[in-house]
Amino acid sequence: MDHRVDLYALSAVAFFTLTGVPPFGRGSIESIVARQTLGHVPDVKAFRDDVPDSLLDVLTKGAARSPGERFASAAEYAAALYRSLQPWWARPLAALRASLPGTER
Repeated sequence: MDHRVDLYALSAVAFFTLTGVPPFGRGSIESIVARQTLGHVPDVKAFRDDVPDSLLDVLTKGAARSPGERFASAAEYAAALYRSLQPWWARPLAALRASLPGTER
């Protein structure tokens, strides 16, 4: 275990904050750990459809099962969260251009 476990925990807290539901349900600690071990954090969109996809992408990466798939640092996570919450018009032009259909290179 390393510091990325904290990034996972932050994503789980964010899930609870956004949905009001623990990410792996309720019940005994054994049942919660079993669901956590066997699955991924549920899709926030199943509870709320108003959460931006850009934010969900960040939270999903933060809650990846494999630590190697998570952000490398809290600073990287924070920067991704910040970018995900910026309005479209405040993003750099290159990022906006890359997000438009038919502009893949």
